[in-house]
Amino acid sequence: MSLTSLVETQKEEIEEVVSSEPEIVKSDNIPAYVSLEANKWARIDGVSVAFVDLVNSTQIDFDSQPKMSARIYEAFTGTLVRVMDQFGAAYIDVKGDGVFAIFDGKHSPVKAFLAAETFRTICEWHIRPKIYSKTNGRVVIQCRAGISYGTTIVKRIGLRREKNNEVWAYKTVNESSKVSRLASPGQLVVSAKVYEAITVSEKIKISCGCDGNGNPSLLGKTNLWEAVDLFSDSGYLLKSLWCKIHGDEYLDSIIEEFELELPKLNSSKAA
Repeated sequence: MSLTSLVETQKEEIEEVVSSEPEIVKSDNIPAYVSLEANKWARIDGVSVAFVDLVNSTQIDFDSQPKMSARIYEAFTGTLVRVMDQFGAAYIDVKGDGVFAIFDGKHSPVKAFLAAETFRTICEWHIRPKIYSKTNGRVVIQCRAGISYGTTIVKRIGLRREKNNEVWAYKTVNESSKVSRLASPGQLVVSAKVYEAITVSEKIKISCGCDGNGNPSLLGKTNLWEAVDLFSDSGYLLKSLWCKIHGDEYLDSIIEEFELELPKLNSSKAA
């Protein structure tokens, strides 16, 4: 095939797609099978997208330490995917140093928050010190997270039977990664809509009031969140992790308060 014929063929394909009217079918949840049919998209309202990525991955020396580098990525990304799955993510995708997870259905912002907060805690308590020790202090693992809320449309794009993948359009998915970039290492930033949805629970909005060791804090119970500028809107920043003393109690209470059904999380607890 000549360059001219290749270009002309693609020109015809582009003309057909641009000239046709896309079909957008509303769905209450992310479909189990995402369509590959031309110009047929599924629209899902009320999704929350959590984006979590590895900060300063340039510390990882792939050239001289390929096996350790592989272990670091497996520990970080593998754990991140499992946590998102346990909290009910309907779709998970690995993007470079990060993962985005889409939560749908009722209380999707709460599920996304619980997943991101839990992974941040695991990263700080277990992944970071373990990797620091294994690399003699050369690599300090930290993550940052962002959560957005809104509408998305999705379809598969590519070749039938091979080389096709889900494509998520509208701003909600992309916005989650942009929101995360406003977070410093170890922090979580959420959009205003996410904040409004999750902080109806006092256990998400207000601290437990202890100093992390079970003793009353001098500040007492305080608001955990700080308002930040988020593009043309407002966002909210969270620095704290689950409390080592009250975290179990708070997590269980939040799940009960919102009547969340998380069978994978429950089965992992039972195990």
